[in-house]
Amino acid sequence: MNLPDFLNQFEQLKKTFPLPPTFSLSDEDCESTSYVYSSSHCYFCFDTSYSKNCSYCFDSFKLTDCVDCNYSVESELLYECQDCYKCYNSSYLDYCSQTYDSYFCWDCDDCHDIFGCTHLNHKQYCIFNKQHTKTEYQEKIKELLKKPDSENIINLKELIKGYPFGPTNITNAKNSDY
Repeated sequence: MNLPDFLNQFEQLKKTFPLPPTFSLSDEDCESTSYVYSSSHCYFCFDTSYSKNCSYCFDSFKLTDCVDCNYSVESELLYECQDCYKCYNSSYLDYCSQTYDSYFCWDCDDCHDIFGCTHLNHKQYCIFNKQHTKTEYQEKIKELLKKPDSENIINLKELIKGYPFGPTNITNAKNSDY
């Protein structure tokens, strides 16, 4: 067998077997992961560490029971969230921190029980940035959660258009403007 034939056969052989994960260390029962460190029971996660029971997460740290999350840190029970810090039991959050029991929110900090809100700090029981009582919120949220996710996302995007958006998203910075 000559060298070109061997290389051809070797290339075909490589294509028939999946490649093992690369640079994964101290993980347990993690499938189809890469650059995962000290994590357990993760599936299809990349560049993630100290996480457990997560799927489809990227560039995250200390996540628990999260699915489809990117750039999130120290959070639990999240679905379809990105750039979240210390968030809990929420779905469709972007650029939120210390937010829990909330849905479809963008750039909110230290909030809970909010739906479709943007640019809120230290708030609760708000729907599309309008304040409600706890009872009103609980009643309206049941109906809103029955709507398709895409409809709620469109409504949030319309609300976001009414708020200024700077060139960067900076947190915990002193004496910093744009």
